[in-house]
Amino acid sequence: LFGGSWLDFVLTAVCAFLGFYVRRLCASYAFNTYAVIAITSFATTMFAWATQFLTGSMNWYPLISCTLFLVPGIPLINAVDDFLNNFIVSGMTRAIHTLLIVGAMTFGIVIAIRLGNVADFTTVSLRPDNIYFSQAIAAAISAMGFSIIFNIPRRLLPVVAVGGIITVLLRNIMVLQLGFSQTAGSFLGAAVVGVLALKAIHWFHAPNIILTIPSAIPMIPGVLLYRVLFALLNIQDITASALLTMMRNGVEAVTIIIGIAIGVAIPNIFIHRYIESNKQRTVKDLLDKRYIQEEG
Repeated sequence: LFGGSWLDFVLTAVCAFLGFYVRRLCASYAFNTYAVIAITSFATTMFAWATQFLTGSMNWYPLISCTLFLVPGIPLINAVDDFLNNFIVSGMTRAIHTLLIVGAMTFGIVIAIRLGNVADFTTVSLRPDNIYFSQAIAAAISAMGFSIIFNIPRRLLPVVAVGGIITVLLRNIMVLQLGFSQTAGSFLGAAVVGVLALKAIHWFHAPNIILTIPSAIPMIPGVLLYRVLFALLNIQDITASALLTMMRNGVEAVTIIIGIAIGVAIPNIFIHRYIESNKQRTVKDLLDKRYIQEEG
């Protein structure tokens, strides 16, 4: 998804698999949730750093992408969705939970980067070189992978895979061919899947959120957040231009996340009142039928 090769894909998958095993092992010993995230991010980053001994050079894409399976994309999108629907307390709870996860990830990654003496990777190009076939496969794998992590029913995995393909390819076409910003492309991809899910929920008998959020997860700008993190770690040595780049990456990452969240939440924003009134009408009809039956 970020322009790496298929070798990078394999190395990243192996490191993520090992990291996920470390996460399960820590969880089996009932470690604190955020301690588990920190240990997992540290171990996974070190696995990616160690791949240089297999290939003879530093593998930047595995190093950048290996811990993305820990990125709290679902609680992050849910938090924004709650805020948009005026569920402030729930949104604050999810937002704080997201920040704690990101903080734990940051702690683990920082230690791994320092121990490995990793050089600056903020100049690595993240522009995909193919917006069609390889990107479609990567998007499908990513969407299904996040779905499995969050225990979505197995029968819905193909549906989520198609949703991931739609979001990523629409985003890439908008950005790479039509010249739109990444925020606008991500918003459009999430919005289209959100609208399509309104019909799909009746076909597959599944809640809207199960179909839309995993489909949009591959567009979460975790790598941009990493760039901000790395710049902050070296803020005492960076130049004014590098500081400006860090701020631009941070703003872009935040706007992309907001765009994805709003796109996913569009159905809830515009039809929430209709759904509530329909629920009330259904409940009233059921109560009337029960009253007639009891009277009869």
